[in-house]
This record gives sequence, structure tokens and C-alpha cells, in this order.
Amino acid sequence: MQRLLAISLILFSLAGPAAAQPWAPSSGGELQPVQNCQIIARINGRAVLASEVLWQANLIIEDNKDKIPPEKIDEVRKMLMQNQLAGLLDLKLIYGDFVRETAGRADMKSIEENLAGPFEEGEIPKLREMLGVETTDELSRQLVALGTTLGERRTAFQERAIASQWIQQKVNVAEPNHADLIARYFANAEQYDRPARVKWEELMVKFSSYPSGQAARNAVAELGNQVWPQYQAAAGKPEPVFTEVAKQKSEGFTAAKGGVHDWTSAGALRDQQIDAALFSLPVGTMSPILESELGYHIVRVLEREQAGRTPFDEVQDDLRAEIKSERGAKQTEEFIKSLRQQARVWTVFTGDTTAEAFLKPPGGGGLR
Repeated sequence: MQRLLAISLILFSLAGPAAAQPWAPSSGGELQPVQNCQIIARINGRAVLASEVLWQANLIIEDNKDKIPPEKIDEVRKMLMQNQLAGLLDLKLIYGDFVRETAGRADMKSIEENLAGPFEEGEIPKLREMLGVETTDELSRQLVALGTTLGERRTAFQERAIASQWIQQKVNVAEPNHADLIARYFANAEQYDRPARVKWEELMVKFSSYPSGQAARNAVAELGNQVWPQYQAAAGKPEPVFTEVAKQKSEGFTAAKGGVHDWTSAGALRDQQIDAALFSLPVGTMSPILESELGYHIVRVLEREQAGRTPFDEVQDDLRAEIKSERGAKQTEEFIKSLRQQARVWTVFTGDTTAEAFLKPPGGGGLR
């Protein structure tokens, strides 16, 4: 779907009468084929090769070749490459920051070796699935055909992993204190309010399965008689007693699960009679035969919770994680923003530019 959307947006932009070319034309005024080893960008002086984005552009084109006029393929490819490069920009800035601050560190080789296993066990299977191949040899050949290599994909994986770890080192999120948690809890108190709810079991027969309503009623009564001995033996204990009969003869939605329904909130059921029974019957008690628009039912409440508010103690871990996530996201955004502001960027599409300008080209919204 994302590949289709990408190609649709690009074709739409090319269809306009004044679609501007976002890359610099060759000296002869014609679009030239892109070479894998061509430098298409320098981000803070670090070169980005065409092959780093060309393979994905080619993959999108291959998936949508029936939608692209032959004379537009080169234009589409270069626009896709520009979009892919925009998607790489922040990663390159973060990885470049890591390289600058850790230049000459002795454990770099060790870091790369530690990432070899995750690449083999995680990334290669993802790439094989993406390209529809079974073996690594097939994957290698397919990547070459698209304009990249397995070695380049390994390097890209390492850069992503190192950039992710570097952000975690650069972003120091303060642990929320008790006051933070309490303030968040009461500021969002309504979301912790819960309605009354029940767990229950059911025997049911459908009108459509019987020649008359009376025949259906007789059938559900017979099911009730069959579970009666188990019901008496349970003596009101909240344990399922309909299980075997429900699996064999009930026609309810959860018959295959022994007729058991998980937590159901008050008012959630379409049939008001059944809803009322579930929230008025004593726990462990069988209902009389109940009629709905679909058929007849016998229900039994297994567990009930009254309406109330989830206690703070039960949600404080979630609150802590939520606050830390928000703080981490904000600090990460500020860190990346600072990298963008200091970045020196040149691309074949724009010439010398800024990171922000490259991400927001003329003509409207950004590329990302």
C-alpha cells in the first residue's frame, strides 16, 4: 500500500502542467541514468551513494510498472530516490554525530561483530520476505539486480542500529517522581473509570434451527436439564458448568469455547433482557430461559465487577512508562532538530541546501 501511495503521489505531481524538476539536469539538459556508485548527497561531508536509495526506488517501480508511462520512468525513479534520501537524512545525521563523537574508539569492530547475529537472524529474513525469495543466495542476486548488495544492506542495518543506540545515550529521560504520576492520574481520571462488567457462560438455540418457537424453547430447556447435575454439584461456585454441553449442542457465538464469554461491560449487549439478567443474577446462578430476537438463551454469571475507577496502584507502572515515552520523544525531537540546524547538506537534486529546506521542498508539504 505504501509503495502504491508513493507512486500515485509522484505520478500526480508529474501530471501537472508546471511540474518542476527537483533535481539538477545534466550538462546536456537531459536526464541521465543513475549509476550505483554515484554520489547523490553529502551530509556534513559524508557521502551518500545512489545505491543506498536506488534499490528501493527500483523495487517500487517494478511493483508499479503497469502504472508508469515508459517515458516517465527516469523521472519517477529520481523523484523516488529523492523521497528515499529525505527518509535517510535524520539517520545519517544521527550516525554522523556518533562517528564524530566516538572517532577512533577501539571497540567499533566489536560493535559491528555484535550486530552480525541480529542482521543474519532478523534483517535477512525480512529482506527475503520483502523480495519474495527463499535463500540468501537468491536474495543477494535480487539485491544486485535492484542496484544494491547484501554488504550494503548490512552496513545500512548497522548504521540504523548504532543510531538507535546513540539516541538512547544522548537522550537522558528523567524518571517521573510520585507527584508526576499522581498528577497524570488525576488529570486523566475519566479514562480509568470502568463500567460494571461480567464474565459469563451461555447455552443458546436459534429460532432458525427449529420448525417453531416452541420447538426451540423445548430444545434449550433440554440443554438446561442436561447441565443441571453439574450446576447442582458446583453449588454456586463461579466455575463453568456448561462447557461440554455448549461445545456439543449450543448455537451461541462462543459455543466452541464452551459457551464462556470474556469480560462484558454493562450495556454492551444488543439484547437488553440478557444484559439485565447478567447484572442482576447472583453470581453462580442459572437464569430462566431468556428470549432474544435470535433465539432462546440460558445464562450464568461466573464473575462480576461493579462500576468503579481503576486504583492508582494498578496503573502507576503504565503512567510511568507513558510519561517517560513522551519525555523521550520530545527530547529525541529536540536532539534531531539541533542536528538539522547544524547540518551542511548537498544533494544532486537541490545543490547546497539546509536539512529543513531539503525536507520541505518548494510546492507544499514536506517529503516526510
